[in-house]
Amino acid sequence: MQYFCDRILVMYLGRIVEVLPRGAMPTHPYTIALLDSAFVPDPHNRRDIPRIRGEIPSGYDEPRGCAFASRCPLVEDRCHSQLPHLKSLSGTHAVACHVKGTAPIILETENAV
Repeated sequence: MQYFCDRILVMYLGRIVEVLPRGAMPTHPYTIALLDSAFVPDPHNRRDIPRIRGEIPSGYDEPRGCAFASRCPLVEDRCHSQLPHLKSLSGTHAVACHVKGTAPIILETENAV
């Protein structure tokens, strides 16, 4: 990603789950899995790509809470019933996760896509 952008916006089933600046450590479980699956064009650096387990929810009949709850290794009861809102972790990093999120702070929007 370092050659394409300064900021990464990750979506799952049409909802933003994380916004992070280039080089930042991802916090949302889906973002971590997604970035771990990125192709490395070096035959000497082969690695196993972990699969995301669980059922993919229907985009037509969205779940009541977090859309990633049925596949998330960190799932809690509230994840199935309450939709997580995007919360700021810093001025340029935000996550929509009950487990990884913190108190909401306004996200910096300068140069936002």
